Amino acid sequence: MSIGFVYHPRENIDRRIVGKGGTDQIWLHPQTDKLEHTFYVLDIYNTLLLHPNHIKNIPEDVLQKLSTGEWHLLIDCIEEYDIYKIDSYKTSRWSPQQHMIVTTGLGRLVNFCNFLWDNYSIPHNHVHYASPFLYDNKMLDKLKVMNVTTDINFHFKDIDLIMYGNDTIEINTNEPKYQYCALNAGNPRPAKVELIYKLWQNNLLEKGLISCSKPKNINYEKEFMDLLPIRERNKNKHWVQTKEQRQNTELHELKDVKLYISTETMAQDNYCQITEKTFRAIAYAKPFVIIGNKGSLSKLHDLGFKTFSGWWPEEYDTLDWPERIDYVVSLLENIPDLTGIEEVTQYNLNHMRETKWTKMYKKSLINAKNS
Repeated sequence: MSIGFVYHPRENIDRRIVGKGGTDQIWLHPQTDKLEHTFYVLDIYNTLLLHPNHIKNIPEDVLQKLSTGEWHLLIDCIEEYDIYKIDSYKTSRWSPQQHMIVTTGLGRLVNFCNFLWDNYSIPHNHVHYASPFLYDNKMLDKLKVMNVTTDINFHFKDIDLIMYGNDTIEINTNEPKYQYCALNAGNPRPAKVELIYKLWQNNLLEKGLISCSKPKNINYEKEFMDLLPIRERNKNKHWVQTKEQRQNTELHELKDVKLYISTETMAQDNYCQITEKTFRAIAYAKPFVIIGNKGSLSKLHDLGFKTFSGWWPEEYDTLDWPERIDYVVSLLENIPDLTGIEEVTQYNLNHMRETKWTKMYKKSLINAKNS
């Protein structure tokens, strides 16, 4: 079945929420009259700011097609942002519905769809939301507690997973020079800095390949702060790099690493988003542990990947990020024998490369539109 995407002009989307542009490169196909399924795409970055005032000048003929269902609307979100902070409504000073609209990206999404229905007769089930988050019935059931109902179609799409999956970089195995890596340059989020601090406290910095930026509003001992930044120039700009550039930077370093520590972007939040920080380890066939959200390993299992319970306990997947850091430090103090672990890392690499992530996404869109 043929499928096409017509993109809303970027100049008609508020610059605060416009996407990075990766979706244009990966998904945009020529629009023809012969396509069986057409989606009109709002390519955004930040769902929390989604508001009618930020999306301007949708053509009248497009609005008519979205209303009748000839076309469907696709809200293509590059990254999640506070979309899952629903439980906090219990202590909110607002009503449950108002709390969700004000404080959660999911609330803004539902509210935006309500606006489309009220003003243009575009029903919720003509709207699709694609993001790196795996939505499940348990999460969506929480909306019912708040007297919110929606028929929005949710889809999994992760441009980082697709990007690394499309790479065909030749993986060379070296005798590890470093016991581990903790590449935390960039935005000095609390989990990133706290990990490096705990490694420093336990005299483990010299055993690893480290990078870390210096925070402005976090105070540690002066001796530690004087160490920062560490290799700050090694900030990752993966979304603008070519495959060859990633090979010359990321792979060049990671080939010398035994164990990969992924400090996820949203480690301190209460929803599970996996980013390039973890997919990079899979792409370069490295065993890894994740300092991130609860359920990170479970999400990888749901995506078909394997993890490393045969070499270390993975109950840490139920811990909050400060406890995860303590677990990782303890693991690095006594890294187990990794004999045979290549079977898992090679399986993950093959699964990443061989799975038709693009085809799965398109099929998900078509199936939802047909239903």
